[in-house]
Parts: sequence; structure tokens; C-alpha cells
Amino acid sequence: QIHIFALQAIIIYKVNKKDIIILSSFLRILYTLFLGISILSLSTSLSSYDEVKNILKSFEYFEYIWNMGLIIFGLHLIFLSISSFNSNFTPKIISLLLLLGGLSYVIIHTLKTFFISLLGFTFKLESILIIPMILCEIIFAFWLVYKYYKIKKMQKRMNFIE
Repeated sequence: QIHIFALQAIIIYKVNKKDIIILSSFLRILYTLFLGISILSLSTSLSSYDEVKNILKSFEYFEYIWNMGLIIFGLHLIFLSISSFNSNFTPKIISLLLLLGGLSYVIIHTLKTFFISLLGFTFKLESILIIPMILCEIIFAFWLVYKYYKIKKMQKRMNFIE
């Protein structure tokens, strides 16, 4: 599904600044690879009946790769928002939500990965930034489904007229 979205995004937003949407789609696919690697490394460790310290090390490795993947996902959302801002296909408020969500992902997961001494601050900030992170994905997804059915309905009407 993620790869399909990445390709569909290129089709939808290719009119303006094609390089940006291709980069966004590439980042989406790269994020998927990070997700797969992190889950695979964790599941391999958990299924091997390893020592507790090795299992804990696997959790730390998983969290590191997962956070790196979420930074990439945030960059994907930022570039997607740029593409959507430059098109008439997406309402500007949704483009703004994508930008806020992307920035939130990048900020939170950069802090978690590279500024561990700020963990207390990071968790407080995350409790605020989680809102645009969730809203941007949910609203964009629902909007895409709505737009899809609206286009399909319009196509049916046009076929009926012919």
C-alpha cells in the first residue's frame, strides 16, 4: 500500500515541481525499508531466546532505526506538503497540516535520536506535537478517499451523459 501511495502521489502532484514529489515518494519508500529493517531486527532477536542484555540491545537498535525512519517519514510529509501547496488538487489547510506534521516528526525524532539528554523536554514537546502528527495523516487520508469517490462519481456522470 505504501508503494502504491508513493506512485499515486507522483501521478497526482507531478504537474508542479516534479522533482519534489519524486523525492517525497522516494522518502516514503525509504521509510518503509527502515520500518521493515527495524521490525525484522527486533523479531529476530525475540525469537532467538537470547540473553536479556542482548534483547534489550535489540530494543535499543529497533528504537534507533525506527526513529531514523520517522525522521525520513517527516521529511516525506514536508516535501508532500510543498507539492500539495503548489497544486490546486489539495486544500491549503491540508497542505499546512502536512507541513506541521512533517516538521513535528522531524523535530521529535531528531531529539529522541541525537539529543538523548533532552529526553524529558522531548516527551513534553511530543505530547503537544502528537496532535499535528496524527491529524495530518488522518485528515489527509480521509480527504484522499473523499476526493477519490468524488472523482469516480463525476466520471460516472460524464459516462452517463455520453
